[in-house]
Amino acid sequence: MKKESNDVLFSKKTILIIILILLIVISIGVSFAFWAVTETQTKENVITTGCIGFEITDKTTPITLNESYPTSDDNGKIQTPYTFTLKNNCEVSTDFTISLERLSTSNLANNYIKAMLNEKGTAGTPKLLENYSKADKTYATGTSEGRVLLSGQLGPKSESTGTKEYELRLWIDSGAPNSSQVMEKTYTGKIAVNGIVGSNKSAAP
Repeated sequence: MKKESNDVLFSKKTILIIILILLIVISIGVSFAFWAVTETQTKENVITTGCIGFEITDKTTPITLNESYPTSDDNGKIQTPYTFTLKNNCEVSTDFTISLERLSTSNLANNYIKAMLNEKGTAGTPKLLENYSKADKTYATGTSEGRVLLSGQLGPKSESTGTKEYELRLWIDSGAPNSSQVMEKTYTGKIAVNGIVGSNKSAAP
């Protein structure tokens, strides 16, 4: 009888020990979970955006071919150009494209117009306007399409490469027919510059 009583007592002690162990484990688990969910970052994450911006001079002046006659490339290259300056306003290099955007009022076809854009002091190569790549979109009001004339990069504003001057010349191709397709027709266009830094874009028509 005494042995049986001892066995019962032993069993109760064993159960009590197991219960205490479980309570400790549960306590540790709850404590760990508590700390796991309450740990927070004490400092803010800050992302500062960089600057992107540039300007072009004479950007509102239309470029017009009116009452013009077909001429050779040699003559076209020496005519008075339309000039404009592209200036970076920020301390970060900016990739850019320069497009000539056709106003909707134009009725002279691109395949009769020669265009040559070059940085001042460098030689340019004339091409039919139709042969330049078509721009993805236009930026100037009242334009129907654009042709990409040149791609380049502006350096930071504090460097000499942060400002560049360009010259644009347009003339009627010498191979244009002497017919109603060319006679008494007009082409009017505007320069648009699309600048890109990383995935950001800004346009200055």
